[in-house]
Amino acid sequence: MTTEQLAVARLAGKYYTADKDEAFCKLLNDAENINAKAMTQILRLLNEGWKNGWTSEMIKIWAKMRELALRFPTFEEIPDEFKDFASLFYFQRPEDHSLQYFFASRNDYGRGTVISFNREIEDFLHFLEKDGDDSLIPQKMDEAGSRLDVMLKVPGFREYMESHGYRTEFGNGRYVMTPAFYNNVYKGALGEIFCEFFFEKLGYPLHGIKDASIFELFDFVFHDGLFVDAKNWSENSALFSVAASPDLLVKPDKSVY
Repeated sequence: MTTEQLAVARLAGKYYTADKDEAFCKLLNDAENINAKAMTQILRLLNEGWKNGWTSEMIKIWAKMRELALRFPTFEEIPDEFKDFASLFYFQRPEDHSLQYFFASRNDYGRGTVISFNREIEDFLHFLEKDGDDSLIPQKMDEAGSRLDVMLKVPGFREYMESHGYRTEFGNGRYVMTPAFYNNVYKGALGEIFCEFFFEKLGYPLHGIKDASIFELFDFVFHDGLFVDAKNWSENSALFSVAASPDLLVKPDKSVY
């Protein structure tokens, strides 16, 4: 192990003793490699669907990924029904649960994403300052980061989540979501289930899109060609996405028939 790697390990896990530096550094390295592969898998599925059309099997896989995320933000043992691909999107965290999970990304949460476990965010910020890259925006993996905590303040939503078997807290499971899975699958799935709940509460039930030709163009169909697309963005990412994605602006003008 290089001196630089040990320095990163000591900073990321500054409360670990020197004899644990190498193991801790390996854990972070493994986590970042799993995350890069997770992003590749997600993009491969989405790009194939958008480019060549969604097959029924691809739709089932995407739905299963979202179900996994909502039911198991963390877990102790890989659930039997998800053993076929859960290991692609989760990694093992340090045993010390007092360490919080932070990450920062340069390029859509894939390769180049920095993952760290610290007691306080200030420790992670100090590391990012030393890295010297202003494009890295620190985030924390928790209920607040996904806005789950805000959504749960809406009367009835907690019960709605629980009735579907979805977690209302992340917990301290041994395995945690990669940043790629958290941002590209979990947040979107959470936004959709809240949107579904909200419209149902207003008396306007939504229906999932089953037509493969328009799958993932929108999230729900209301009736008579009226579609709904849910977004779970922070203020910054919402502004960035609208400005950077002309496709989002032309979506309503697309013919779906």
